[in-house]
Amino acid sequence: MKVNRKPNKICLKCGTHFYEWPSRPKKFCSRKCSAEEKNELRLSKAESCKTCGKLVIQRHAKSFCSLSCSAIHYNSLKPKPTEEVLLERKLKLQEYKRKWKTKNRKTTRAFKTKKYPHSVVKPCMSCGVYRNHSFRKKYCENCYPNIEHYRSLAQFVFNVYAYPSEFDLELVNKIGWYSPTGRCGKNKDNLNLNGASRDHLFTILDGFNQKVHPSLLAHPANCRIVSHRDNSKKNCNSSITLEELALRISAWDNKYGEYSYRGSVKPLLK
Repeated sequence: MKVNRKPNKICLKCGTHFYEWPSRPKKFCSRKCSAEEKNELRLSKAESCKTCGKLVIQRHAKSFCSLSCSAIHYNSLKPKPTEEVLLERKLKLQEYKRKWKTKNRKTTRAFKTKKYPHSVVKPCMSCGVYRNHSFRKKYCENCYPNIEHYRSLAQFVFNVYAYPSEFDLELVNKIGWYSPTGRCGKNKDNLNLNGASRDHLFTILDGFNQKVHPSLLAHPANCRIVSHRDNSKKNCNSSITLEELALRISAWDNKYGEYSYRGSVKPLLK
């Protein structure tokens, strides 16, 4: 049963008389009057944007209507770069573009297909045939097992400490050997990411593409000791040519004798 109670309060917005419960104090008769009063309060506190002059109506005080106006205003307060700084930036950009264009890559063409939305059509780094690969794979299914086997055969198996005059062992004594964390971080105690590593002067990728016997790449004459960071920056670029490698191997054999590769004599370069 509905009980009619006498109004005991006046709405501050429209002046309507309404009943106010003692446990629920109110200033307005309805939500509509309350919203209109709040909107008028916001309009009274609204300020114009410092950049474009547009009226800014927000719950909290703001000086700009958008992020772009804020950026334009604060960027105008920053000191403008001199001509020397602009010229230096331009030269750096040109140098970056030049290095990117001359980078040793087969091609940069890679695009998605409707049939393979999660793969790209790009060439194999070994045979150059365009096939569907994942984004991280560099070789096709036919070349990948072959180059992995070739890489294992081209690894160095000799002891660098047997030839102290040929390698920079002072660098090893200074920064130590490169030692990663390993699988699942099992080598955390012996971690050394800034250490030295053995580098192939004539890279394994070039040897695989030119069909060079892996024993020639595993020869001590093809090795040098550098920091692992410099070795990573080198990527797949060879520091010497195949002819220079042949001269280095012949000079090494004349000095130390015929090098035995995994218990057998290495093949001759043609």
